[in-house]
Amino acid sequence: MPGRGPVPKDPSKRARANKDVIPLRQVTIVPGVKPELPAFSITVSQNGMISTQEFEWPERTLLWWSAWDSHPLVDEFTAGDWEFLLTTARLHAAFWLGDLKVASEIRLREVEMLATISARQRGRLQTALAVGAEADAVSKTVKAVSARDRYGKSKPLGEFDQLED
Repeated sequence: MPGRGPVPKDPSKRARANKDVIPLRQVTIVPGVKPELPAFSITVSQNGMISTQEFEWPERTLLWWSAWDSHPLVDEFTAGDWEFLLTTARLHAAFWLGDLKVASEIRLREVEMLATISARQRGRLQTALAVGAEADAVSKTVKAVSARDRYGKSKPLGEFDQLED
């Protein structure tokens, strides 16, 4: 299955700490507005007759399109990102209308837009939910009980009480 390889190793666990070859550039994001799915006509051939009809978006594609509202980076999507997703929506519709050949392209495009957990991990995104859950788990873990805690404090050698006869 094609992809981009394994998830990058945590930088704190690397043996070498080489500097990035390419310097970091900071740019200002101009968020785009999420468009509605467009209305358009398609050409249909039935019984040798060619006609045009309005395209109807499959229900699954409408749900998929509305799901993008809850994407963690939706506030950073530019107009170009929304155009990319519009094209992906058309492929998504084709898939749900029976064209299974577009499945791999949809998968690659959804990874590109960080739609999957593994894609967000590769993009080094950590959600607030995950951070909070990790902090809760650490605070709830029971401190390991040591032998000293189990048996009480012992006296140092040489300070034993004398046995009386």
